[in-house]
Amino acid sequence: MLSILIASALQGLPTNLSVDFSGMPLLRTDAPASYRVLSHSVTLELVKGEVIVNSTTLYKNGPEARTLTLTLPRRRFGDSDSGAADFAIAGTWDRLAIPFRALTEKGSTKTEGSHTLYRSDLGAQVKMAPNATHALKIAYKTPVGICGYERKQRIVGYQFEGSGRIEQLNFSFKYTQQEVFNLPDPRPEWPWQIGTKGAYIRREPFDLIDRFVYFTFYPGGFRPTDGG
Repeated sequence: MLSILIASALQGLPTNLSVDFSGMPLLRTDAPASYRVLSHSVTLELVKGEVIVNSTTLYKNGPEARTLTLTLPRRRFGDSDSGAADFAIAGTWDRLAIPFRALTEKGSTKTEGSHTLYRSDLGAQVKMAPNATHALKIAYKTPVGICGYERKQRIVGYQFEGSGRIEQLNFSFKYTQQEVFNLPDPRPEWPWQIGTKGAYIRREPFDLIDRFVYFTFYPGGFRPTDGG
């Protein structure tokens, strides 16, 4: 799975990249058709040099009660000396706090060019009741990443992994003209709605494959004569 992530995430990545990110939570089960992902709504908001991320995922269980492993990606693209990301992630399952733990040993994988992907994923156990709808909420914040010529550009990202289908995806990137010079450049090149206060997309349904969704932009106050 990680090698697939690397191959897909590297497509079109900017140069001189340094960014921390998480992504859509994964619920692991031997019978993936036993529940549905009704929706995943995520907002990335720029506030004073940080990106604040909040997401809500709704699941509809089948007729069997089950206990599942919840996995949260915690990743970093950086150079060979960057080390693993250690930003805090908070979550609730049906409004009850989730006690996360380190799911795997911290590790890194050398990628093409100068990029190295570091992983320090988190996990927990969650319970699903028969035919119940469950709500998972996740919140975290990281510094805005840097990239591009002389690292004058900024970048924020979000990871999708796995397979299956989300019945409705809502993805928002919020910012102000004080935070972003001109408009951000989103990838992949989906039919984003982009304006001076944010970028947004809604997809019904959304088929999960490994995708690194990211936005590059110049910071507020940037002068084109600075280069980059």
